[in-house]
Amino acid sequence: MGKATEFEKLRKRRRIKRVFKRTTMLMIFAAMALSLFLIWSVAYQLDFSSRAQNFFSSLKPGGGFPVAVDDMNVEKLLPLGKDVAVVTTSGNYVYNSKGARLATFLNSYNIPVTYTAGGKLLTFDAGGNGLRVDNKSEELYQLTTEGKITAGAICETGAFAVADSERGSLGRVTVYNAQCEEMYRWTTGKCYLYQLAMDQNGEMFCAAGVQVVDGSLVSQLHFHHLNKEQEAGYVELPDELVLSLCWNNSGRLQVITDRSMRIYDKNGVEMAKGDVPSDLTNFENSPGGYIYLASGDYRAAEGALVAAYDEKLQQTGTIRLGEKIFSMQHDSGRLLLLTDKQLYLADQNLSQLKPREGRGLFYVASVGNHLYGIAEEGLVYEGL
Repeated sequence: MGKATEFEKLRKRRRIKRVFKRTTMLMIFAAMALSLFLIWSVAYQLDFSSRAQNFFSSLKPGGGFPVAVDDMNVEKLLPLGKDVAVVTTSGNYVYNSKGARLATFLNSYNIPVTYTAGGKLLTFDAGGNGLRVDNKSEELYQLTTEGKITAGAICETGAFAVADSERGSLGRVTVYNAQCEEMYRWTTGKCYLYQLAMDQNGEMFCAAGVQVVDGSLVSQLHFHHLNKEQEAGYVELPDELVLSLCWNNSGRLQVITDRSMRIYDKNGVEMAKGDVPSDLTNFENSPGGYIYLASGDYRAAEGALVAAYDEKLQQTGTIRLGEKIFSMQHDSGRLLLLTDKQLYLADQNLSQLKPREGRGLFYVASVGNHLYGIAEEGLVYEGL
């Protein structure tokens, strides 16, 4: 065959350029479509619409503080982002930092239990069948379970889990994503479930249960990863009752029982263990990786003892108080310790402790460098 002419060579180069250009454009469009799909998927899983609703709701102007709570039987305050949920015997009331009431969520539960995380409130009737999920402005979901609810948990992604009884088994855990869609279910015939905790990313949970073996109570810890069908880990704790489960920010589970405190990895391998005082009166199990235990009689000459433990359960400090301890809250590298007389601020290692000047408070919730509190005049919002 003869040599290609210059004209044919030019046509060939142009054809190659067109094919390359089309291929490049297709790859760009495919990458854009994939990116949009991933963004949509993340937004859907994290329920960005609810988070956007929370953001704009928090901007609502208010009349400032204090806010009267005369008609409320307050049980506790729970942080809700930069806002607060006032938990009462009849329902939950949400306020922002400007003193505006954002929402009122009443319920008729016999034993209401409320947790907050990810800008949402999970409220359920312990021993009953009712459960609801709300954000800062509206109800998102209601559920009537088949069995009696024994435990619940919610995490920062907005995913939540509920443990209840089920016919034919002793317990069941159902996990829902941030869109309130069921995504995982586990049933057990080994124990009755009574504690539940989800990790911060909503990727795993631990359920605590109890059974009787030869006349003695045995607690069990069941570790589950939501991307696996099989149980990831199993632990037995003879003669112990689990008081608290908390996944810390390092992805490890902190467990407090009536006899011990323990740290486990995500598969239930024990990393550390320590003793719990027999006269334990209060505890704080913090996602920040610290555990605080209060023990002893505050009316005794030596007072009550408060001890701090780090992520390895090494004791970092202790303090003694001759006052009744109402609550302990670890947040932003410090401990808020509320007694029957005043509020104390301490560093997380308990090397320093000082009383906070100002009005007396009955309940507190720390939000960054501020706190919400219930005082005689109502709900207040102040700097720390």
